[in-house]
Amino acid sequence: MTRYTVAERRELLIQATLRIIAADGVQSATTRAICREAGMAQASFHYAFRSRDALLAAAVQYALDDDVERTADALIGVLPEETDLPTLVHNCLAAYVESVIADPNREQAVLSLMGYARSVPDLQPIAEQTYRKYYELAANALQAAADLTGVPWRTDVTDLAPIVIAATDGITLAYLSTRDREVAELIARSAAQTLMMHAAVPADEVLG
Repeated sequence: MTRYTVAERRELLIQATLRIIAADGVQSATTRAICREAGMAQASFHYAFRSRDALLAAAVQYALDDDVERTADALIGVLPEETDLPTLVHNCLAAYVESVIADPNREQAVLSLMGYARSVPDLQPIAEQTYRKYYELAANALQAAADLTGVPWRTDVTDLAPIVIAATDGITLAYLSTRDREVAELIARSAAQTLMMHAAVPADEVLG
């Protein structure tokens, strides 16, 4: 029989929880189902977590923190050395589309856990803090794009950041609901065009 440290048990149980939630929702993440998915005896569950609620809280924190990092990679990780601002903004949102398409199950788990966090009073601060992180990274991405291209924004990036996150939320929901790449790409293009209305660039340079 394989022996695991407490940290290893916690990781296995969290990952199993995310897989179950992605496939069947939070309501299906019972301790029995989670332990079976993790490949461990149910009796060993309490060596890692005191309760199912504690595990779900850990899964929420893990999934949302991971999603912030992945979103940052999608929005900022593609920034090249040189390009024009309209193309750069569109490419960043297009990269987010690709990240959703690459792993829709993870996105479904994050979406389900975000909804769960909003419904549990003790977890609501995590949901709020996560969105503040999303806004912060979106503002940083917009500022980085302006710095790279030398084109300033006419509107403060902190005011533009919610537009970016509304777009990424829309892309995620649309793709998970329809699996339609064209719709997700349309949202990305439309959001890029909206953002460029706030940039100090000539009208004929705005992405068409």
